[in-house]
Amino acid sequence: MTRLPKILLLICLLLPASFLDASAQQKTDSRTLGMAIDYFQSGKYHEAIVLFNKLDKEYELNPRFLAYMGVCYFYIEEYKSACKYLLQQLPKLHVFSPAEQTLYYATCAESSFILEEYAQAIDLFRQTTQLCREEEKGDCFYKIALSYSTLEQYDSAYHYLSQAKDNYRHFQGKYTTTARMAQIEKMMVGCKMKIEQKDSIPPLNLP
Repeated sequence: MTRLPKILLLICLLLPASFLDASAQQKTDSRTLGMAIDYFQSGKYHEAIVLFNKLDKEYELNPRFLAYMGVCYFYIEEYKSACKYLLQQLPKLHVFSPAEQTLYYATCAESSFILEEYAQAIDLFRQTTQLCREEEKGDCFYKIALSYSTLEQYDSAYHYLSQAKDNYRHFQGKYTTTARMAQIEKMMVGCKMKIEQKDSIPPLNLP
């Protein structure tokens, strides 16, 4: 045995067992994190969540991996958990690219919409429009309009329907939006009627 391997062996013998165990555990956990990321990227969201949760209990994962968990929860239709994880991490994700941030904001916005948290959904979809590509804004405007319509704020709903219509019309060469355009036209007529009805109601003559 040469001198160098002898020295290494001596070092290993002198190191406490707890240190060696910790080093081995870190390597194992590093592989586990790699598996979790692979599961996430390949759409195996439940499997990814199991591993991310295990690692988070041990190490407290960074904001990006916690945001991954939020996206995973969205895809397995656990929308409350998706919002829980994403809302906590969104302010910490500004260092990432607009495209990556768009994923997190849009996912949280859609989860809020499904949960009928419309005011929150409106705010998140608006923030998404500040990050996403121009051709992606139509869907955000449309969901904002739906939220306002559900809240019976028809002026705002009409405004965002008009923005969605303009966006879809501009980019309809890239996206098939015929059915969506027909729905928008119908909703705009409905909103206009609601606005006119509201304007035609005389004010109460209060004493």
